Amino acid sequence: MDKDWEVEIYPDGRKTLIPPTFTPYSRVKGVWFGGRPTNSQSKHEFMLRADYRKTLTAWYREKLRHIVVDFVLCRFVTLTLDRDMSWYELLDCFTRFMAVLSRAFPNTEYLRAVEVQKGTQRFHIHIVLLFSGAVPKSFNLDWVNASWKCGMGHIRKKQVDEGAFQYLCKDKEESNSKHTLFPRGRQVIAISRNFGKIVMPTKSRMASHEAERLIGEQMELYKAGLGDYVRIDMSWFPDIQTGEMKKHRNRIYLRGTSDKKNEKEK
Repeated sequence: MDKDWEVEIYPDGRKTLIPPTFTPYSRVKGVWFGGRPTNSQSKHEFMLRADYRKTLTAWYREKLRHIVVDFVLCRFVTLTLDRDMSWYELLDCFTRFMAVLSRAFPNTEYLRAVEVQKGTQRFHIHIVLLFSGAVPKSFNLDWVNASWKCGMGHIRKKQVDEGAFQYLCKDKEESNSKHTLFPRGRQVIAISRNFGKIVMPTKSRMASHEAERLIGEQMELYKAGLGDYVRIDMSWFPDIQTGEMKKHRNRIYLRGTSDKKNEKEK
């Protein structure tokens, strides 16, 4: 008989499904959220890709999943570079940009993630800005480009939603290299102190066949354009009997789909 799945249910209807055989990553200080390098990193200048992926997974699972924001007050901004820069030069540019933004739009909070641009291999920054009230009309692409002195900016036209959090916590390089271009022990993702409100889910149990049915329904709704993307965090494990490496679903993240479904039916 299959064991029940653990279910985390948030006030806004989001659900996290956890299979009964889920085994969390061993927590190693300094890998997930920045700080001192781990033993696996200590002999190399750059962060291991395996540690980078663990960092992204942990940021979404343990921090961003529990944060609720009013997305109407948010804007998704991308800042690119017009020249090669070191990690430290990049963060210096970002600090100066945020200082200008804070003076122009006080009490604005942010979530930022640094990534590597395909092709040029230059860094770029994604930012989710959370304004203290309605997004000011003066905040536009002209303002961003005038304030960002290190390249060009872009403001996403699509309304920000939780998909932005998932996007920032995904390794998009699809590289097989052992190391990334990020200095070891540095924070590739950072968040300001008062960004959003932390909410914790209630926990329940769900029969295995019900969990599989729910996942299937949500994925079909997403494919039909009636629902949101279903994020599945996977890991590899060795099959003791065959010696082969197999994938295991660690957690499945579901977002609400009823609103999109109702809009489509109208």
